[in-house]
Amino acid sequence: MLKKSGYVQRNRYEVTDSEGSPCWIIEFNIGGKRFGIRVGELRRALSGPLPARVEHLRQNWGQHLTGLAGRAILSNSKKALNLEMNSGEYYTISVKGLKTVLVNPRFYATISKITNDNPRKKSYEKPSHLQTTIWPDTMMVTAE
Repeated sequence: MLKKSGYVQRNRYEVTDSEGSPCWIIEFNIGGKRFGIRVGELRRALSGPLPARVEHLRQNWGQHLTGLAGRAILSNSKKALNLEMNSGEYYTISVKGLKTVLVNPRFYATISKITNDNPRKKSYEKPSHLQTTIWPDTMMVTAE
């Protein structure tokens, strides 16, 4: 199931990386947190199987990329870019929307969170009276 959780925009200012080198990025705003992907890496990820780095974006006397937050991978259908965050969350963006943002900096694209919440699918949990626990100190070893 998909749930709208943010947007993508073209950053209009140069950003510096951890080494102080300037670079151009696409900015991802997910739940109030800001992330960036370098434009060159994003184009490479959209054209092939190589992932792009998703990095934290901080504002401190300018904008700075401050560390790895996840990776962006092209989907098998090549219609979406999937973000696998280090926090364990997964997001997706349509490739068509991303290409529009790359061409025209005034446009935005929607980011959707991928959730496994399916209201029709009930998860089965074993009743507590059928669950068994084996404690290491109560295990007996018998010699035959």
